[in-house]
Amino acid sequence: MKRFNEILASALIIGVIVMGSSVVYADDAASGGVSGYESDNAGLELKTGSASGTDFTSGEVDLTSSNGKYLNYYVENNGSVSVYITISGGASAERTLKPGEKGHISVTLASGTKSYTCKAVPTPNGGEIDIYYKMAQRDVKTN
Repeated sequence: MKRFNEILASALIIGVIVMGSSVVYADDAASGGVSGYESDNAGLELKTGSASGTDFTSGEVDLTSSNGKYLNYYVENNGSVSVYITISGGASAERTLKPGEKGHISVTLASGTKSYTCKAVPTPNGGEIDIYYKMAQRDVKTN
């Protein structure tokens, strides 16, 4: 099962790179994780990167609870406008982060395989975002 998960993670990364995404991927497992996430050895690191512009969308990610019960979306707002972050799919969560604020949202994964999307948009009057983000599937819910 571990080998299958490694192949699946590689396929997700290759698929995003082939599609021309500007997402920066990193394996933070060896460095002990990222600020804002509880450290544990279980789970699956999905996407990590920086985004700027009028919005950020992760693209659909198909997940099953076998790699962890929760989808966690951590964001650092490095810009000058508030950022509204969301997770949509089998369940949903939302939060607004002020300039300079860091935080996360989490959803409990539905049974079976479901598609989830993480987004970040400027709010309330538009503008451009400047964020660092991390998406991970874990057995730990980080709010």
